[in-house]
Amino acid sequence: GIDFIRQKKEVLYPILSISVSYTAIAVLITIIPAFTTRVLKIEVEASSYAIIGPATIGMLIGALIITFLAKKISKNSLITGGILGGGVILILLSIFPYLGRFIKYTLLSGVNEIPLIAVINVFLTTTILAVILGFMNSLVVTPAQTMIQENAPARVRGRAFGSLNTLNNLIALFPMILAGFIADLFSVTTVLVCMGILLIAFGIKRMKHYQELAEEKP
Repeated sequence: GIDFIRQKKEVLYPILSISVSYTAIAVLITIIPAFTTRVLKIEVEASSYAIIGPATIGMLIGALIITFLAKKISKNSLITGGILGGGVILILLSIFPYLGRFIKYTLLSGVNEIPLIAVINVFLTTTILAVILGFMNSLVVTPAQTMIQENAPARVRGRAFGSLNTLNNLIALFPMILAGFIADLFSVTTVLVCMGILLIAFGIKRMKHYQELAEEKP
């Protein structure tokens, strides 16, 4: 099973895509307590309203419309777009709270009446970004699972999904431990930026791989 997956890129890349996406979610869940208290400046209990709940809603929205999107857009494009979009959202999550406070207390500090639209509501912005992040995750997982089913023969399909589960557990464990360490040593923002860069780098690598495959076809 492992040898087949390693040699069959059409199965390997979807598995890696799911694993990377799950790792990003696992890391985010790990640092949510620190993110809500240190960055958003709200109680930990409010994280379910600011991040967890909205992200779940985004996943549900994606699950509901993914079939429609798959008819218009290729599975590869959906997966790559979800990974790249997820990376961008993680980076935005890390900088928007600081950007909002910078605009409010620095650039607009001398304005007596600040228009509501000019003030970035940190909580609302985080909620919207969390919805988009959940949606991006669904763009990766569902099409990638479909690609595994389509490209893995029936005799090794069970092993392929078994390898996926094992890989998810192994890959998610170390980043979760490392994320907590980095968050304590540096900052929560550093963790989000690093995870975002990782997703973007993998998305670009994935995109180049499939472009090369397309060029090789007669």
